[in-house]
Amino acid sequence: MRPPTMKKFLPLLLLCGAGCASSHPYYFTPSPAEIRIEPDGEALIARTLITVLAGEPGDPPQMLLRLRIENLSTAPVRLEPGSVELVGSDLAEFGLAQIEPADTEVLPTERRTFDLRFPFPQTLSLSAPNLDGLHLTWRLAYAGGTADVSTTFQRIWDQPVPYGEPNITWSLHYGFCR
Repeated sequence: MRPPTMKKFLPLLLLCGAGCASSHPYYFTPSPAEIRIEPDGEALIARTLITVLAGEPGDPPQMLLRLRIENLSTAPVRLEPGSVELVGSDLAEFGLAQIEPADTEVLPTERRTFDLRFPFPQTLSLSAPNLDGLHLTWRLAYAGGTADVSTTFQRIWDQPVPYGEPNITWSLHYGFCR
């Protein structure tokens, strides 16, 4: 009987190694950022979570953020679409936000998640150093007025291993007893 060859195991080894790659060499922090909407002297109106998901290639490239609004009040709240603005660390303004879904009202006790897509300014690319920070501002309308909200994100580059790339060795042994 012939022992099995390594060729039979090659697809399995390639499949196992494929899951180790990362598509982005950086991430943004905090992830997510939590902001509580508590106007002066009023009860907690809403809680929001915001995260930077990714920079998406394209023409122009876009920055994708996700915003979750949890309405803790007894009246509807609404994200005002015209108030949503994103700037880079050099204060270059991104384009007008495309908000999905378009209906931005959040009913009492409801939680809704919105994707915010911002076209890059002409002066920026996905690897631009002036993307080391992002600043997001928006307005939330509620029964007693409006709240202007903002948060800042910092880009963190994945750090290479100090001694270079890790050396991974795969080993597969087989044997037969006679």
